[in-house]
Order: sequence, then C-alpha cells, then structure tokens
Amino acid sequence: MGKTSGSIAGVRRAMKGRTGLRRRVLSVDLLESRQLLAQSISIVATGGSTTIPAGASDFNDTGTYSIDSSALTAATSPIVLHATNQILFQSSVSGLQASLDAYSLGNITVQSNLSTLPGYDITLRADNSAAAAGTTQDGIDIVNNATITSKGNLTIAGVGDSSNTSVGANGIYLQPGTGLAVVGGGSLTVDGSVFGAASTYGHNVGVLVGGGSSITNDTGPITVNGTGYGTAGDRGLDYGVLVDGGSISTGSGSVTVNGTGGAGGNSDNGVLVWASGTYSDPLSLGTGGTSTSASITSGSGAVTVNGTGGGTGSSANEFGVLVDTGG
Repeated sequence: MGKTSGSIAGVRRAMKGRTGLRRRVLSVDLLESRQLLAQSISIVATGGSTTIPAGASDFNDTGTYSIDSSALTAATSPIVLHATNQILFQSSVSGLQASLDAYSLGNITVQSNLSTLPGYDITLRADNSAAAAGTTQDGIDIVNNATITSKGNLTIAGVGDSSNTSVGANGIYLQPGTGLAVVGGGSLTVDGSVFGAASTYGHNVGVLVGGGSSITNDTGPITVNGTGYGTAGDRGLDYGVLVDGGSISTGSGSVTVNGTGGAGGNSDNGVLVWASGTYSDPLSLGTGGTSTSASITSGSGAVTVNGTGGGTGSSANEFGVLVDTGG
C-alpha cells in the first residue's frame, strides 16, 4: 500500500495538485475564572458578569455563563475555566496577570486576541472523545485573525470529533491569518488528534496550520504533535500535521514536528507541508488562503520532522513526510 515512515531528510516531493479539504468550524462558548464548571461559557467585551461567578461545581452543570473580559484581566490568581460543551473567547483578553487554564469537553474557539504578561502561562484543552456520536466538531479553532500570545509557556491540546459521514474534523485548526506565539523563551506545545466512531468521510487532521497562519517562538522550543483519524474506505487525506500555506518557526530554539496519518483511504500523510491556495467548498472555508509557501524552520536551532504514513489495505501515497508544491 506504499506506507512509509520518514524524516525531513528523506522527504519525497510531489508537484501535482490535491483535492481541497472540506472544513467545518463549530462555534463555542466560554467561561471564566477559578474552578468554574459549566456547559457553555463566553468571554465578552461588555454585558457579561464583571466578577467571577460562583458557578457550578462539576461538569454536570447545565448553566450558561457570559463573563466580561475585565473579570479575567483583573484576576491575580490562576484562572481555571471548565465547560462540558463550549468555551468561546469572543472578546480580546490582553495582558493577563495570572496563568490561564481553559478546559472544555467539547470545543474551544478563540476569535479575538489573547495574551499574558511575562511569566504567566496559557493552556487550552478541548477533548471531544466523550462527545455523542454524530457531533463532528474541531477540538480547538483559532479564527478571525486572532493570535494567542504567551510570555510564559503556551500549551494547546485538542481532540476533534469526527463521528458522521458528511464532514471531516480537526484536532486543532489555525484558520488563515491566525497565530500562536511565545515571547520570552518559554515553550510552545501543540498536540492535536481526532476521535471518531465510524467516520467514512475522511479529511480528519490532527493539526492544521492554514494559509498565512503561524506558530512562532522567539527563542524557546516548539513541539507539534498531530495524529489523523481515518477508517478503511474513507476519502483519505487524514493527515497528522498539515502545514497548508502556514509556517512553524523559532528564532533560536529547536523545532520538533511529529505526525501520524490516519488509517483511511489514500494520502494519509504523517506530515504534509505545502501551499494549496484558495479553494471552494460548501462552507466557504479556504485552508491555504492566498499563501504560496509553507515552511518549518529555525533560525539557529535544530529542526526535526518525523512522520508515519497511515492508510489500510491497498491505500496508496501514504508518505511519512511529504513536501509538496510551495513547501
């Protein structure tokens, strides 16, 4: 079936086009500070609670919470946001003076800038593995040109749900023009995968870095781990890590990218670096955007790219690491 494992040194190049990925991004609601657990939580500019609500005490809470961003920026002790369904950063939250840990058992969507002061960390976790069959949504979506900037450590971990046959899912999706950044030498870790019951659609990507989006660190290390999800007979394209017109780079730290393709149809590459350009789909979500290049680089540190191709049976083009057009 042509399944391979590879490093960047043994990459295979292909200059022909590929089928565009059809993407779906679901919105999410978000919560606030301390150990507040709720079904849906939204961080808003105005009109929400200006203090941290008492909230619920467990993931069985069915409440919906709307919280002003000022409640988060005023916090001086660690901020913990927990929700069973949705967390949405609708408004920008700038200069957090406490570390943030947001954890959803559904989706997290960041649609405005999020940042900390020096020494404080950001951790976002979304895990759809317990979601009901047929949900199909990404784990974490960064949208609307939003950038998450930590001046401590930054950890982004998402598990998408692909439990139906009509659309694929991503563990982590950086839409075109968005970014993850660390300033000050901290570590940046991205870990994405997809969970599914019996998906036959394919296009389930662990970490998708869209056109013009970036994962950057000034001097510290970057680690990106992605695992695609697929089932025999699906449409394939279940990539572990897809850098599609985006970039992963650090000034002087190391970069490590590990990708494992899903067990799907054809072209379930572990790591694919290319620039697909804009394409049309029913949801009008272009992955490659207008970018004509994609890259994984370090100014002076080591760059390691490891990939294991997926696929099953007679599936083909299951490369471990593939650098294609624009990569």
